[in-house]
Amino acid sequence: MALLKANTTFLLNSSLVDKSGPDGWTVQDIDTRCVSLAELFIRAWPAPQGHPVNPQSDARIQADSKASLDKLISSGLLEVGTTLDLRKGKSAGRTAQVLEGGFLQLDDGSVHKSPSGAAVHIRKRAANGWVEWGVSGSDVLLRDLWNDFVERFGGELEDDIDDDADEEDED
Repeated sequence: MALLKANTTFLLNSSLVDKSGPDGWTVQDIDTRCVSLAELFIRAWPAPQGHPVNPQSDARIQADSKASLDKLISSGLLEVGTTLDLRKGKSAGRTAQVLEGGFLQLDDGSVHKSPSGAAVHIRKRAANGWVEWGVSGSDVLLRDLWNDFVERFGGELEDDIDDDADEEDED
């Protein structure tokens, strides 16, 4: 402590030395200092008006992080009318067309609101359409397009692309 006190040049740290006991800092001392510093930071640099103070609790941000074909269309990474094909299993080769609003119309005429719902409809079992559908005539999976979207525009990667894969969507 004596060495720290002798070499402390920052006012912020000098209060630490003055308030700590002979055995150093306790967990309670550290917690108290964190709260105190956070309050000082917030006073010095408040959040701009209109910005959420805690973005993790802002429902708009959480709801917007979910992967969707509509976001891929809006970003220009996927076009309405694109044909997708199923890549795995006995149903490989079945096709779907991307519709306005991010819906998929299967070759049997049924329309689905998610890639997984469309895959479940065909396979009659749980499926993650983001890894099972790909852009026809290429090696690109929907997952690849979503990861590209995330890299360009921010968001979460793999965790966002499991769109209720265990349940068929309501058509």
